[in-house]
Amino acid sequence: MVVDGACITGDVEVGAKTTIWYNAVIRGDFAPIKIGRETSIQDCVVIHGDPGGSVSVGDRVTLGHGAVLHGCIIEDDVVIGMNAVVLDEAVVEKGSIIGANSLVRRGQHIQAGVIAVGNPVKVIRSLTEEEKQGIQKGVELYVGLIKQYSSLEE
Repeated sequence: MVVDGACITGDVEVGAKTTIWYNAVIRGDFAPIKIGRETSIQDCVVIHGDPGGSVSVGDRVTLGHGAVLHGCIIEDDVVIGMNAVVLDEAVVEKGSIIGANSLVRRGQHIQAGVIAVGNPVKVIRSLTEEEKQGIQKGVELYVGLIKQYSSLEE
């Protein structure tokens, strides 16, 4: 589902049940962008590739309001917090959380199942079971909005 006001241009592939919200900008003009299933791209997110470097966003990813992804890889079941920035050639592995306002530097690699915060980002600990469940609850919440917003357009 793509709401009015979101901008998608160039070589962009979007998976099923992914939501793209107000004023999000996804620019596949320099490099291809692939976005998985059941991913939430919230208001004012920017996703852009670097010439020669594509962007990959996995399944069940939550990109918080105002986040910026540039030429990076985000694996499945990840949360990128509000206003966080992930730069070129960085990798955020499966099931991790990047805190709000954090900066993942160029080429930085965040291992699976951790929470990382700060500028520059540093891993502070492994996720708790409650936090892992919270990632899935967030996915379910935004996938659930598809039906609600679809009924408004009818």
